[in-house]
Amino acid sequence: MKRTYHISLNIKTPDGGFEAYGRYELGSDKAFARMLFEQLKGDEGVFERSVLHMDLTEVENGIPFVQAVRHCTLDELADNTRRITCGVFKRFALDGSAFDT
Repeated sequence: MKRTYHISLNIKTPDGGFEAYGRYELGSDKAFARMLFEQLKGDEGVFERSVLHMDLTEVENGIPFVQAVRHCTLDELADNTRRITCGVFKRFALDGSAFDT
């Protein structure tokens, strides 16, 4: 069973649905993916006014399972993007780790 993790960026559309517009690949380390996602700013609850949210998704054998959600403001999204980029950089560039293939 191949498992991978990613964080997707989603925006509310005029019809009330959400459209994914970006994704951060986190590799196959569940502990790393959860630790990184837990550092993100935003609310776990679902609110009618939510326009932006980020999902932590586990993909097993090609089937995605959303593990957690953070609804965030534009400022929180910007900070979260910085946190994710720093975390991924440290993990894969500085630690010498690579995506498990």
